[in-house]
Order: sequence, then C-alpha cells, then structure tokens
Amino acid sequence: EVRPSLMGLVQVLVTRTMSLRPKFLKAVEEARASESLDIDEAKGMARLFTEIGESYVRVIATGEAAVLEPVQALLDVASHPDDQIASMSYNFWHYLAMVIIYGPEAAYEEEHPEAVYTALPQQEMQRRRAVFEPAFVQLAGQIMGRVRYPEHFQGWSRGEKRDFKRARYAVADTLLDTTQVTGGEKMLQMLLQPLHQLSTATAAGAAFDWRVAEAAFYCIRSVGKAIPCAPSELLDQIIGTLPSLPPQPQLMYTAALTVGAYADWIAFALKQPGSPTASHLPKLLEMLGRSLGDEEAAGAAALAFKHICDACRGTLAPYLQSLQVMYEQCVSLAITADRSGPKAEGGGLKLGPSDVLQVIEGMSCVVSGLPAEQQDANVQSLVAPITVRLQQLLSQPQPALGDIIAHVDRMCAIFKSITSPAIVAQLLMQVWPLLDGCLVATGPSEKGAERVTRAMRQGLKSAGVETAPMLQHLLSSIPSRYKEHHHACLLYLTSELVKIYGADANLHAALQGIVTELVTESAPFLQSSKDFDEKPDVADDFFLLCCRVLSYCPTIFLLAQPPSVLEHILKMSITGVYVQHPEASQSILQCLQRVCDFDGPQYQRGGGRAAMQAGQAVLGPCGQQLVHKLVGALTGLLPIARIEDVATTLYLLTRSTGEVGLTWLQQSVHSIPGLAATEEDIEPFLIQAHATAQRQKNERHFVSAGCELGDLCRRNRKAQEAIFQVFMC
Repeated sequence: EVRPSLMGLVQVLVTRTMSLRPKFLKAVEEARASESLDIDEAKGMARLFTEIGESYVRVIATGEAAVLEPVQALLDVASHPDDQIASMSYNFWHYLAMVIIYGPEAAYEEEHPEAVYTALPQQEMQRRRAVFEPAFVQLAGQIMGRVRYPEHFQGWSRGEKRDFKRARYAVADTLLDTTQVTGGEKMLQMLLQPLHQLSTATAAGAAFDWRVAEAAFYCIRSVGKAIPCAPSELLDQIIGTLPSLPPQPQLMYTAALTVGAYADWIAFALKQPGSPTASHLPKLLEMLGRSLGDEEAAGAAALAFKHICDACRGTLAPYLQSLQVMYEQCVSLAITADRSGPKAEGGGLKLGPSDVLQVIEGMSCVVSGLPAEQQDANVQSLVAPITVRLQQLLSQPQPALGDIIAHVDRMCAIFKSITSPAIVAQLLMQVWPLLDGCLVATGPSEKGAERVTRAMRQGLKSAGVETAPMLQHLLSSIPSRYKEHHHACLLYLTSELVKIYGADANLHAALQGIVTELVTESAPFLQSSKDFDEKPDVADDFFLLCCRVLSYCPTIFLLAQPPSVLEHILKMSITGVYVQHPEASQSILQCLQRVCDFDGPQYQRGGGRAAMQAGQAVLGPCGQQLVHKLVGALTGLLPIARIEDVATTLYLLTRSTGEVGLTWLQQSVHSIPGLAATEEDIEPFLIQAHATAQRQKNERHFVSAGCELGDLCRRNRKAQEAIFQVFMC
C-alpha cells in the first residue's frame, strides 16, 4: 500500500507518466503504418506505464475512478502491433486479475492464492469485477488476433518459430486470466466470433482460411481451465465442429489439443440426459485417430487421446473394439520403429516413443473403467504385444538396450494407469521373470537398470500389499541382483518395499535381513569423501533407503542388537556430509535429522525409551565429529541452498543431546576463524543454541540465527578459504 505521506509524490509521478499517453498512441498508429519504424521510444513509454501499473495494482484494483487511467494506458500498450511491447502489459493484467478474484493480498501470489488469502466481502468483489470486466473484454479483443499464423510462416527460422510460440503462450496465459474475471460463457462468445465470420464468408464463396480457425480454437483451448463443467450450448457447438475441420496440420494439432483441454467437460456432458456430446464422441475419437497419422499433429493427438480416455473412462466401453485396434496399430508400429528408427511410420500412423506411451496410458485408463469382470482379459490384451516383443528380445544373444528400455517403459505405463491393485499385482507377478531377465540383459548399464527398476517400482507402488505372494522372492532376488553390478536403483526399489510393508511388524525381521545385507554390500563403496563424490547416486538411494526404514519400520535400526548397522550408517553419513551432489546431500541430511530427532515419531514407534537410549549410545562416541562437520557445512562447505537443512539438523541434535550437544556445538563454533566471523557475530547463534539445549521450542529462531551465521561466513573468498582450512582437515 502507498503510505499517506508519499501520496502526493505518487500522484505527481502517475500524472506525469500518464501525460505520455497521447504520444504513445501516436507511436502505435505510426507502428501500424510502418513496419520499419524505430520502436525504442515506444518501448520506453510502455515500460513506464507497466511499472506504474504493477507498482500500484492494489490501489488501481479498488476501482475508484481517480486511479483508473493506468488501466487505459496498459490497454494502449496491449494494442501495440509489436508483440514484445504488447506483452509488457501481461503481468499487470495477471496481477490485477488475481486481486479481483482472490483479494488484495493475492496480487503477487503465483500459486493457489485462494488457499492463502482471505477475499474481500463478496459485494465488494462483485463491484470490482463489474468495474474491470469491460477492460478485460477489450484486452481479449486486442490480443486474441496475435496468435494467428502469418501467411509465410513456413519459411521461418528456428528462432522465429520459437519466438512465435512464446508469444502465443503469453497470450494464452493472459486470456486465461481474462476468462477468470469475465466468466467462461462471455469469453467463449467473444472467441467464437471469428469462427462465425469465417463461416459466413465461406458460405458466400470465399476460400476457407484455416489460420483464422486455428487461431480461434487456440484461444478457446487456452481458456479451458477456466470453463466450469456445466451445461453449455456454446461448448456443444464447439466440440461438434472439431471433427469436421479440414486436414491442415497446424489446425489438426490445435483441434486435438482442444479436445484434450475440454476432456473433463466432455465427460460431464456425456452424463447429461439428451446431451448432443454423446453423438460427437465417436467422431472425436475418429478425428484423433486421423491426427495420429499426421506428423505435425500426432503428438497432440496422442496426448488428447490420453486425456479423453482418462476423463471418460467409465463411458468408453461401447468403443472398446475400435480403440483396441488403434492401440494395437500404435504398439505394433512402435515395435517396427524400434527396429528401424526413432519414429513409427506405417498404417497411417506417425508416432514418436513418447506418443506411444500416451496412447498406452490412455488405453489403460479405458480398461480401468470397465466392469471388474472384464478388466483382466483386456489388460492381457494390452500387455500381450509388449511381452511377446520382450521375449523375442531376450532370446537374442545381444539384445539392443534401446529396444529393451522402450518396451519396459510401455509396461511401466500400464502399471501406472491401471487403477486396480489386485490386477496390477497379478500382472506384475506374471511379467516379473521378463523384467528380471531385462535387468540381467542390461548388464552394467545404469540407464538400462534404472528404467527396468522404475517399471518394477511402479508396479509395486500401484499394487501395494497385493504383491505379498511374491515378497519372499523379492527379498531374496534384489540383493543378489545388487551384488552383480551394484546399481543404485535397486536400493531405491527396496525403499519402495519398505514403504509398502514397513507397517507390518510381522515382516520386520524379513525386511531387516534385506536392509542389513544391502547396507553391508554398499558400505565398501562409501568409505571416503571421494567415494561419495564419485558415486552420488549410490549415496542418494542408500540414505533414502535408510530414511524410509527410520520412517516406516524404525525398530530395524533402533532396536537391533548389536546396533552395528546404525553405527555404520552414522559413520558413513559423517563421511559424506560434504558431498556436493544436491540429492545425495539432501538424503544424508534427512537421514541425520531422523537419527538426531529423539522426539520424532520414529523413536516413539521404534521402541520409546529403549530406542532413545540406542540413539544416544550411537551418537555419543561420534557426536563431536558430526557437529564439527555440520558447522563446516553451515559456514561454507556446502552450497547455500543446503544451509537451512544443515541448521535444522544441528537444532535437532542439540535439542536431543542437551548440555553435551551444546558443548560440542560451542567447541566447533569457536573454531570458526575470526576472518570469517568474530565472537560478536557468533554470539546470537550460541544464545539460541543454549535455549535449544534447555529444550525451549525455538527451532525457527535457531535456524534463522544459523542461516545468518552461514551467510556471513560466505561473504567473500578470503572468509571461505579460512573456513576451508579449519573444517576440511
């Protein structure tokens, strides 16, 4: 808000800036008349208008007549023929829309402001919306034509195509904001006007201008998120028009994405008695099938197919046979592409690998929407071409890694999209030998192993405890596969098992066996700081597994006798505290936080007092070394992005160990060289540490003081060099 004492100055600034409007409007007219005109002066004025609007958007949003002139100035900016100048105003319109919809404090909140701020009284919100709605309608009319392809776009360079795409995205976002203010029905009526004009001109004998139609449907697609699922004759007309559009590549692309954007509305309309959308659906599916055969539109059609199948999964049973034919063509052509090149071409379809995955996910959604008794047989139909090809590949002496990965990804897509845990479990047990064979065939390839285990992990995640019949096999086979090439992804796979079965106390002994074996097998690879830097993926997945154990079945570590596994993990984490890899560093710090947080749920579930005593016994011998390493990480040996995690770890450790931990911390902090921080600089942090050791709830203050100390020690190169000399030894 503007302070009252500065209001006079603000009024002068705004008045002087707004006095430039006539000059800017003249520049707009000149720019329309001459493409070669120098626009730097107009750009400078547009920037001034934009700064005024964005700075005082909350004042402008009050809707008082005295503060509305910047709105007109920014409409002038949006009307400039140069896309770069016009786009300067878009952020203002976004901020203004947020204030109108959600309230004054939402002006600069980008995500879910309605969940953060309290709106003004409803009557006031409606008044403001009524004041600004005409301006937003005018804005939409000014910018909607900017998305139209020019006549000679085929000759564009790659950079020109990229710039046009970005300009269209910016217009699309602004139209979405506009629709949230004006309402969906009014915006659709405006966006349909070019189509009505085109229809009239075509009926009078003029040639069909696909560029006009494509631009209109692009705008309609852009506002899809703001259109409620409610009966709409306009949308019935729009959806019904799409299948009859001529087969022009860019138009087909946009039409397909429009179907995807309104998939939820189509699903809603199908449930309404007498809705004409029911007669449109088979034509829409046919349209998507045709678009799969166009190189430009195939990707959009595959994505739209997935969205429409997902949204309408319960109503597509009558079209199952034709959809199955389309699916088999896609998968069979993908197999051909795997053999001959990156793109499947044949039978009228042109699909890339990601397009095939979209079709598979869509078809899996359709099968999930069938009655339970029909799902199993149809899942087998989905899987059959994939498993047959995998069997063929594994029968070869040296199967191509790319082929294996492609088909494993397709299996993963099915696991991801089938919603019945029982069916996924049955399928996973059926294909596990194939997936295991693929893992063996990938050999030392990290990429191949990661993709195979991702499919395994997705299957386990989707099936959950329904995989219990194969648990014993998994507990024995995963360690044996890990010993072959020590792929880190197998540690991640095990962490999924811990997440699924960790709550079952009857399985803790079995889980303890596999975790202990993997910890023992991994330890030789993480013995020094150099090992952590060279194998950050192993460190990341190893400590993620440890975090999962401490979260889901902590007794495996905390009540183990002797507590050698927990001691081993703590020593390894101390060794790896300074690893620079962001994910590995985060996993190590999270593991340390769980070990050091004696008040955390892991200790309550892990045996209460006995678990706490075990934690104290493990921390005692190496606590000073751990604190020293963490203070080094806080003051410069880890990137500043990790500083808050390090400070939180120190807080939990100090709170849990009390005066002993405070002594460790004091000794380490006092070793900070004076070149980096003086005693006076250190004192605020130690004050908070003393309060923490007395078990005061001051986490926010402790972490804040720690971050301030860490920032101070990073202020220049000499300070950092001094920190390195002390804490890297």
